[in-house]
Amino acid sequence: MPQASKLYFEDLSYRSFVYPGDEEALENIKRIPGARRLFRWLIENALEDYLQLENKYYRTLVTADNYPSVHERVQHCCRVLDCPQPETYLGYSPFFNAMTFGVNRTFLVINSAMVETYTDDELDFVIGHELGHIKAGHVLYKTIAWFIVQNLQYLQVIVPFPLPMGLLLQPLLLAMFEWSRRAEFTADRAGLLTVQDAGIAMQALSRFSGRLNKLEHEHSLDSMLRQVQDIEKYDNQFAKIMLFINSMGATHPYPVLRLQKLKDWMEEGGYRKVISGEYIRDEEGEHELGPRLYCDACRVRVNAKRGSCPRCGTQLVIERNENGNGNGNGDGNGGHQADDADGSD
Repeated sequence: MPQASKLYFEDLSYRSFVYPGDEEALENIKRIPGARRLFRWLIENALEDYLQLENKYYRTLVTADNYPSVHERVQHCCRVLDCPQPETYLGYSPFFNAMTFGVNRTFLVINSAMVETYTDDELDFVIGHELGHIKAGHVLYKTIAWFIVQNLQYLQVIVPFPLPMGLLLQPLLLAMFEWSRRAEFTADRAGLLTVQDAGIAMQALSRFSGRLNKLEHEHSLDSMLRQVQDIEKYDNQFAKIMLFINSMGATHPYPVLRLQKLKDWMEEGGYRKVISGEYIRDEEGEHELGPRLYCDACRVRVNAKRGSCPRCGTQLVIERNENGNGNGNGDGNGGHQADDADGSD
């Protein structure tokens, strides 16, 4: 069961835990000529329904009746970070991985290997990490990057774009991968805020670089952190350049760097400030993906996770149609749906 003694960060803004350079790298993507046009085409013609159908075909939806313990953990983590709760799916895989995708209907996928191997607290870190992507508005661009990579050969044929696809996609992908690696540092901070225990966060991250259950008693986190110091001693610039080139096509940073970056944030005092209540607030949830409602009384654009307008207190109502999509009522009884097709314009 989730811990009951956790702090809950009401109205938490992602700006309280964002990694330096995350937002800057994302803006660089948006400035690439034609990028937004391509994104809109993908969203309107493929992404949303494709991802939902893939989940229904290949994965198991987590509910209060189906894997309720996982469902409760997700609910708890959403309460801690004050995040809209995504649909959650379990997918069979021997690899440690979790993903957050979607546009208007965000969803979380957790691979079976993580559920079966991680402790409950470590799983909370994983869930919190993925919720951090939602809080920071990463999900749209991570979804598109994933979709482009998975379907590149088909997109080169079917996307009606005036420039040769290769001329657009190569710089776009490199920019998106660079941003994606920085975004992981931001999400790791959200994972730490969720578990509120540095040891648990570090242990969860250490599994990506070889921590073994069978030899758990022999594992040394301090030794792993010393590896980062060893790396800094190398003066072979050619070797470093080669490693950099190899990482250009990676969506995640090297595991030992993630450990070090999270440790740095704690030592610099950023984590302590949030825990003590000194964090930036975002009452409207404007940076998060998901349905938006306009308050009929004061016209503030509010995330649909809110039950009422934070400005004037007017009740906001969002209805679900038979497909599960959110719709504002638009009848003068509190709110109506706002157009949020790409979450960025």
